Formats: sequence, C-alpha cells, structure tokens
Amino acid sequence: MRKLVLAAVLVLVASGAQAATLNVIGGQLHGAFDVNVGGSLYDVEFVDGTCIALYGGCDEASDFTFQTFASAQLAARALLDQVFLDGASGPFDSDPSLTRGCEGATACDPLTPYAVAGGDQFSYVWAENADPEHFENAPPV
Repeated sequence: MRKLVLAAVLVLVASGAQAATLNVIGGQLHGAFDVNVGGSLYDVEFVDGTCIALYGGCDEASDFTFQTFASAQLAARALLDQVFLDGASGPFDSDPSLTRGCEGATACDPLTPYAVAGGDQFSYVWAENADPEHFENAPPV
C-alpha cells in the first residue's frame, strides 16, 4: 500500500535572513523561506505525494533532511512558531485550509519524516495546525 502524505519538505540553505518569509500564492500558503530550525535556516515547501516520490526512495535515513526524532521535532515546532501564523499575508494559523495540500481541512498535519521503519513505513513528526473554533465547538469524546 502506498501512503500519501502532505510533507513539509525542508531544504538547508545558506542565508543571513533573520525571519521566515512566507511563500503565499493566490492567498494559499505554499511554504516559507529562511525558517530557523536550531540555528540553521531552511526553505520549506508543502507538497503532496508518496514518501518514495518525495524523498528519493524513502528507503534510508539519509533520504531525509532531519534524521532523528529530536531534530524533526524542532522542525515541526519551527513550522508552528514561524510559518503557521495569522498576519498580513493571511490567517494561516486560524484557517489551516489555506495551506497547500490542506484545502477544506479544519486541521493540517504536515509530516516531517526522519527514519525508515521498514517496507513502506517511515517514522515522522507532525506539526498539527488546527482551526481552534472547530475544536472548541466539537462535542466531547
């Protein structure tokens, strides 16, 4: 079975910028430039696809930018703190459906894979960006 994922593809870049710059096209968040993860700057692109298609085979840890749980967790936290924000570019924190790949969603969970778990399985951390009104008004479970 092939897994389809919304991934936050992070690529290490050399830059002196201090703050993340959102990549917004037609009101939709496609990614960001210069996201600070543990002191290194990364460009982020939100893409849909299988792990194999997005990560060069998805068959070894070196396919991933982050290769430990701790580093993937830092990357996910950086998305929540620096990218999924409400601001002049759009309400990307309060309206997750404005993020590429999350259209119509009340929550958006881009994945940051960090290890191969065997077969078509992989380990990942997700940055859960959710519409607070959806969850505040939801009936108790």
